[in-house]
Amino acid sequence: NGSYAPSIISCTNTSTNATHYAWTLTKPDYTSTTSTNKNPSFNCTQSGSYTLQLIAYNANNQSDVYTRNFTLTTPSSFTITWLRLENIPMVDGNNQTWDIELSNGVNPDIFFTILGSNSTTELYHSEKKTNTSASDLPVTWTPVNQTLPYNNNYVVKFWDADDLTLDGNDLMASCLLSSSHLTPGTTSFTWNNNDIGVRFVIGLTWQ
Repeated sequence: NGSYAPSIISCTNTSTNATHYAWTLTKPDYTSTTSTNKNPSFNCTQSGSYTLQLIAYNANNQSDVYTRNFTLTTPSSFTITWLRLENIPMVDGNNQTWDIELSNGVNPDIFFTILGSNSTTELYHSEKKTNTSASDLPVTWTPVNQTLPYNNNYVVKFWDADDLTLDGNDLMASCLLSSSHLTPGTTSFTWNNNDIGVRFVIGLTWQ
């Protein structure tokens, strides 16, 4: 994942004439993980400096040593650059249209908000996608460009804006977005819950 922790480090062994191997990964807390695989992978969860050492042995047990140092950092924040809504129920729990007032067509005018983990502090409020039907999906909001601290939890809520007064009856879906589910360095993340019929994708950059 670039230079971010956590990362899975995959090793490609280019040794020649070797028959067996001894890998040692020394972590920032000075503990070590070893492997005798030719091309191992190591799970690096800590931020800080790592030392990776390979000892390659030939059939006569002669050896050669390769050492590499690298540093991983934990991101302080991430930015949601865009959001693409791919699936959401187009009727409420009573199988009724969201458009009670039908003020802008027969389909919901969808917008989304991003809130802090307490679900009361609104951090972002998108524009609305007017008269959105199931056949219109997916719909994409871009740019979003909302920067959020890493290691926090957030709530993404989708609403129908067609009623004259916005209230809880207009809430189409409430989705918990935890930083721990995001892999640092990745450029997108898919949130999916088949039980409630919601799937959306967010674009990501990392700081």
